[in-house]
Amino acid sequence: MPPNPVKASTSTLFVLDNTDKHQCSEAEAESLLTPKLASQTTPRLSFRQHILPLALSFLFGIVFCLVALACLNPDEPSNNEPNHPTRPRKPVFNYETKTITLFWTATNTSQSPDGVPTSLHFHGMIQRDTAFADGPAAVTQCPVAPGATFVYNFTTEETAGSFWWHAHYHLHILDGLRVKTYSQDVAFQLADWYHEQSEDLLGWYLDSTTNPGGNEPVWNSGLINGVGQFNCSDAPDIACETREPFVQVVDPESTVRLRILNTATFAAFLFSVDAHSLTVIEVDGVGVVPYVVDSLTINVGQRYSVLITASQKPGNYWIRAKMYHGNPWTSMPHLPPGFNPDVRAILRYKGITQRPLQMIPTLQTPTPPTEQDTYLYQFDFQTLPGDTYQKAYNTLSKLSPTSSSSQKWIPIFTSSSFYQPAKPDAPLLLQAHTNGSSWIPPPSANAVWLSPDRVIDFVIVNTDPGEHPMHIHGHVFWVLATGVANSTRNIPRQVEGRRDALRRDVVTVPACPNDGEECYPAGFVDFPEYEKPVLEGRKDRYPVAESEPATWFGYSVIRMVSDNPGLWLFHCHISWHMATGLGISLVESIEELQKLEKPWTVTDTCDSFGKWKGESEGSTP
Repeated sequence: MPPNPVKASTSTLFVLDNTDKHQCSEAEAESLLTPKLASQTTPRLSFRQHILPLALSFLFGIVFCLVALACLNPDEPSNNEPNHPTRPRKPVFNYETKTITLFWTATNTSQSPDGVPTSLHFHGMIQRDTAFADGPAAVTQCPVAPGATFVYNFTTEETAGSFWWHAHYHLHILDGLRVKTYSQDVAFQLADWYHEQSEDLLGWYLDSTTNPGGNEPVWNSGLINGVGQFNCSDAPDIACETREPFVQVVDPESTVRLRILNTATFAAFLFSVDAHSLTVIEVDGVGVVPYVVDSLTINVGQRYSVLITASQKPGNYWIRAKMYHGNPWTSMPHLPPGFNPDVRAILRYKGITQRPLQMIPTLQTPTPPTEQDTYLYQFDFQTLPGDTYQKAYNTLSKLSPTSSSSQKWIPIFTSSSFYQPAKPDAPLLLQAHTNGSSWIPPPSANAVWLSPDRVIDFVIVNTDPGEHPMHIHGHVFWVLATGVANSTRNIPRQVEGRRDALRRDVVTVPACPNDGEECYPAGFVDFPEYEKPVLEGRKDRYPVAESEPATWFGYSVIRMVSDNPGLWLFHCHISWHMATGLGISLVESIEELQKLEKPWTVTDTCDSFGKWKGESEGSTP
């Protein structure tokens, strides 16, 4: 059984991302939806200190995030102003509670007469005994249709650290429905900024005529806490003005905790602060032995807490976030107009006056040491579980889109483990909950059945020239090994008894080092020294080759314990990849799964979504 997470902070965090792409009036904001909040309390909780701040925090977050989504209009002049803070920062409240209950009701808007269905996922929350509140549409719930209400109810007892929540339906995360969370500490929300709507970009991405190589759309620029930089000369037809970057004021000689969250759709960041070192103390909600670095590589979905001491000469210092592009991060041969991979904020010592804005200099890559998982160790040093375990193998590889005009959802990633996504009539968790062990998952579920309380290693081999940030819902796992190899025989396997493995919930699987080309044909992987997979229902669906080519590939080995009954997504957190099928469903402890309490809003939300779908002309789930 895994240890409880180290209590790196006493706060559980919820705050707003102000990256909406259209400025709405207050009247429009009020017409979007009517959120209602309630919190279950114990006698030890104070209404004024705990419940009221929690309710207000959620209220602001939901109202303004859905404003960002529903008011999005790429034809309005204000859309292409990434350095224009269209929303002010919202109040931040400090609270500590064990149970959160959120009643969320969405309504139609003048911007979108048919409404905008969506769902929310609370990234990093374990959701023990509350799998129906995990949020992925079609997996644990139906999308919340306009006029419908869904109740997200979960506990935070097992989690402490830095978290965020975001849409988990279509590509709504790209359109701005992503929220960082913090209380008294300083948070930096990193995001990529696309100047077009997600549906338009997705259509281009899946079109084999215009995009025969299957290249993911690349962002235009980046944001730190909703503010970025863009060259106005590249947008001559719209209103564009120069404003100061986001500013964080600190007291001289103080030590501040920075929570850094990558909430992007696609971009990984290199984060640094000029003339200041960063001491890493938390990774994905897990405390680690403090480690000093000059910069951090932060992939999509990952979070870090660092300590920074304001011990330099009082002044203004650049906070830099460089967005990686080119192999192995992006594959698009042509970048969008005005492409800017560098985004900055300012660390300002208290008492220093504002200085005039200057032209952005070329961002230099910080010198080593940079953060690497191999240098980060879990704080409590508890021995890994490993008395009995199963092994599972997945291969990541990339194919060009098919030329079939009738195929809307194209399986960009394929192996025997991944199938193109589909939209079932009922969410997969509800199907499993209803049918139990007799349930036959559809092929699109990519289902892997897990027995209860087993220790399981996932060996992920990446034959794709791009890296993949892989995320598991409902679990924190151990990272046993990650790197590149030219033989599966060289993947580390002797890990029992280790006490230094890092625990996190997003791991980067390195790309194959082949200069942007596929390492070898999809599915051609040999595991000669591993036992064959014994996971239930998947015994014949893992590729095993007669021999192995002499080539290089990326790999990660992670370990988890199947101690949380539910149906959990295991997927790449790059939104383009998830939209095209890079994910599997972990059906965990089916008999215990059936004992989970099913909230009344699960079936009601599905009924409402089905009705909305039938009444909305041309709508698609």
